[in-house]
Amino acid sequence: MNDPSASQKRFGRDVLIAAAANLVRSMRNLILVPIITGHLSLAHYGEWELLAAAIALLVPWITFSLNSALIRFLPGLDGETVRGGLYAIFLFVFASSGVAALAMWLAADFLSRFAELAPLKRNASAIALLLVSTSLLGVALAYFRAFRQMLSHSLLGLAQHFGEVLLIAYLLQRSCPLHEALWALGGIRVMLTAISLGRIFSNHGFGRPHFAALPGYLSYSIPLIPNSLFYRLYDQADRLIIYAFLGPAAVGGYAAAYTAASLFTTLASPIHTVLLPAISAQWNQGRHDKISLYMAQTIRFSAIIVFPALACTALVAEPLFSLLLHQSPGPLYWHYLLLSLGFAVFGFGIPCGDLMATTGQAQQLFRLNGTLAATNLILNLVLVPVIGVIGAVIATLGCQFAYVLGASANARRAVPYAIPWGALARTAIAATGMALCLAWLFGTQPHTLIPPILTGIAVYTVLLLACGALTRRDLDFFASALGLGR
Repeated sequence: MNDPSASQKRFGRDVLIAAAANLVRSMRNLILVPIITGHLSLAHYGEWELLAAAIALLVPWITFSLNSALIRFLPGLDGETVRGGLYAIFLFVFASSGVAALAMWLAADFLSRFAELAPLKRNASAIALLLVSTSLLGVALAYFRAFRQMLSHSLLGLAQHFGEVLLIAYLLQRSCPLHEALWALGGIRVMLTAISLGRIFSNHGFGRPHFAALPGYLSYSIPLIPNSLFYRLYDQADRLIIYAFLGPAAVGGYAAAYTAASLFTTLASPIHTVLLPAISAQWNQGRHDKISLYMAQTIRFSAIIVFPALACTALVAEPLFSLLLHQSPGPLYWHYLLLSLGFAVFGFGIPCGDLMATTGQAQQLFRLNGTLAATNLILNLVLVPVIGVIGAVIATLGCQFAYVLGASANARRAVPYAIPWGALARTAIAATGMALCLAWLFGTQPHTLIPPILTGIAVYTVLLLACGALTRRDLDFFASALGLGR
């Protein structure tokens, strides 16, 4: 008989392990902003973001989204089937990414005739390496996630992001050009892919790839590519449009605000990372009531984490951007506030989208993502030339709200779950009280970050307990999840 407390403990531990890696990954993106702008320029950071956006748009097409097939089909099967399917996916992705990288390298001269694509020619070889290494490392990460080896998954992520930040900082400190930093990224990802394969070989041994299973995997994963593309267009296309109309420096400023604001989604992302395989298992076992419980608890705990950060956004914007850009934020202050609100809300829609995918609502998810991606693209094309960067901010904010409303409505039709409005209200009261206390103690524009953050954590915890947003039952749940309960 399965022990519910054991499952609860494992879920909690997996969330904490994922939290470390996800936080470091987001901090890595944030740390890179002052490193690049401090040693080069805001325009160089804009070029960096453009190259990252291009790679993110290409990878799903290169890999045929086989990462998703790995997570969907291989867990729970016998060792021979897992081994054959896993190695078939690795070899297929290696071949497809190699062909794509070669094609991109050969086409770089032609594409560089367009002024907007000039950085491509200068960095063609490094980008080709990045395409292959990023694709293969993505498969490795999918493997560790699929089999709930969250410690290996997180250590791999920590090694990647710490290594990339340290090496890029070292290269730029020595006044090396930006393309050497791109080579460094590719080298680190190749090394980590090799380490991951060593770990996989130790788990499963060597075996013959089962290429006969690939058509089934591809029939599942290929229809998912448009969804991935829609998300990437939604997440990255605004940078390309800003670059075309306003130049790389505007991209750099917008990307800095966007990266800082995206931390609000990252705060709750460890829960989402572990939630997807957890609700998939419950769905396969027909335990829909457990899914309802998972969803309600996810909403509550996400709010406990996200609400205080959102309440303090206005207080930390000034010192944050002085640190990131080495200058006053100017209009980026308001861009950051609006984007932060959007990402905080968007974080509540992610588990709803995961539930839609789990319950077989692929067509509805496709329509939702496609509609919002197209809407976001059109709004950017219309607004950015007229009102500048704030147009991209408005487009992002509106589509994030629309996604949450659409995904939650579809998810609750598949598996009804209660939204804990009372708990959300109490959490909001505690977060607001904390923000007012910090404003009274440090002013509305403090010049430091650490003292307000530490004070805010202490005040918020007290207010949570005082207003009942955090109860003894919650503390017992956390203790059980961490293995500290009786």
